[in-house]
Amino acid sequence: PTTLPGWSTGASSHSAEEKAAAAASSGSGSRDPLAELQMLFLPCAVGTFAIIASCVSGIYAVGAVRYADKEFEHPYKPWLDSHNDKEGRHYRGFKASQNCVEWAVYTLPLLWIFGLYAPSLPMVGNFMPWTGGALSLVYAFYNNAYVPAYMASAKDRLLPFTRRTLAFKAIAAGAGAGVLFSVAKGITDLVV
Repeated sequence: PTTLPGWSTGASSHSAEEKAAAAASSGSGSRDPLAELQMLFLPCAVGTFAIIASCVSGIYAVGAVRYADKEFEHPYKPWLDSHNDKEGRHYRGFKASQNCVEWAVYTLPLLWIFGLYAPSLPMVGNFMPWTGGALSLVYAFYNNAYVPAYMASAKDRLLPFTRRTLAFKAIAAGAGAGVLFSVAKGITDLVV
């Protein structure tokens, strides 16, 4: 399979002459392995930053509502009626921001597994790092929209929640497929 410049999927169909020409054009005669890893995992790094930023954004959204209430007392005790506004925005926002953090715990490792193993998939592997990056940006976008939507009403949360969940499922499926293909390839390499 053909790879994008600076990307490697582990298997190469380039001839020795092509490799020598690429090494000579790079100026040093060999590629910097750290730079290659950085390029390979750049989509995961961007996605990680976006997902974490969306969680922090949700925390700030809750804080804006909470601190607009001049009678609010620290620490926040969501089980007390006196710590929640009449519309329930404090409590729904608190639940939503906690939900964002909880989902991030599952999503971030899967994103990095996706980035590491999905490139091994035949025919589509070269596109998988940036596919994972794009999926993580979709996830972060809807994660960011989830908290304000849930603070508005419980019903309004459904669209961002559903779309974030679809992005999560796609990341999980890509990670799982990459791992399964890598395991199958490892087994066949042992047998052959």
